[in-house]
Amino acid sequence: MSAVAGHGVTDVHAHLLMPALHAEVERRVPDEVQAAADLELRRNGLASLQASGRMIGERFPRLTSVEARLAAMDAQGVDRQWVSPSPNHFYPWANEGLATWTTGEANRLIAEHVAAAPDRLVGLGTVPLQHPHLVVDALDDAVLGRGLAGVEISSFAGDVELSDDRLEPFWARAAELRAVVFLHPFGCSLDERLDRFYLSNTVGQPTENAVALSHLIFAGVLDRHPGLRLVAAHGGGYLPTAIGRSDRAWKVGVGSVVMKNWEPFVPSGWPVIALRRRPALAMASL
Repeated sequence: MSAVAGHGVTDVHAHLLMPALHAEVERRVPDEVQAAADLELRRNGLASLQASGRMIGERFPRLTSVEARLAAMDAQGVDRQWVSPSPNHFYPWANEGLATWTTGEANRLIAEHVAAAPDRLVGLGTVPLQHPHLVVDALDDAVLGRGLAGVEISSFAGDVELSDDRLEPFWARAAELRAVVFLHPFGCSLDERLDRFYLSNTVGQPTENAVALSHLIFAGVLDRHPGLRLVAAHGGGYLPTAIGRSDRAWKVGVGSVVMKNWEPFVPSGWPVIALRRRPALAMASL
C-alpha cells in the first residue's frame, strides 16, 4: 500500500474472486479444469492447497462483496483499492476461443464490481497472455471498452515469457493508453521442488517476479517503452534485494543484453513494486 499526497492510502494489490465465471469454465471444459487442478496439486502440495483454501474461505466475502470490501478498507484505513482478478482466473491453458471469452467476462465483472463504488475502487482487467496475438484486443476491451485503469498479467504463460517479441504490440499499446500493467504471478515453473512447506507461495511468488522483471529489463522492453506504467506485486520479488548481481551482468554484457541503460530502472519515477509491510519496503530500497 502507498500514501500519495492528496489521494490518501491506496492499496494496489486487491483481488476479485468470480465464482460464476469459474463455474462456467468448469461446465464448458471439465477435463481441462481438472488437469489444471492436478497441476496445482503437484506444484503446491496438498498441505499448501488446504492452507490456501482455508484462507480464501475466511476471506470470501471480502473477495466477492463490495460492501464487505469497503468495510474492510474502512477498518484498515484504506482510501482506495485497485481491484484485479484473482490470478486463478488467468486460465493460462485455455484455447483461443475460451481465453477470449474468459478475459472478456472477467473484464466485465471487474468493471461491474468497481462501478458500485467508483470513488474508492479502481479496476484492472486481464489479457490472455498465452495467446500474444489476442492481448491488444483484450487490453482495448479492458481500458476503452470497460473503462478500467489497466490489466493484470502473470509472469509467464506456457512458452510466452514477458520478453517475447510477440508481446511487443501489447507493451506499445499499454504505453500509448497509459494503462497500468500489474504483474502478479500465478504458479511457479519450479513445480514439485516447491510442493511442501508452502514454498510455492513464499519462494515461488518472489522467484517468478524476479525472473519476469529481469526478462523485461534485459530484453530492453522498458527502454523501448519508457512510458510504460508497470507495477509488480510482492516487492518485485528477489530482484530489488539482489540488484547488484543484475547490475554486474549488465556491465559485463552477459548473454544478449540489449537494454541501453541500467540505472533509470532502479529509482523509477513510476512505482515498480507493491509491498505489504514497511520493513519489506526498507529491504527493497537497499
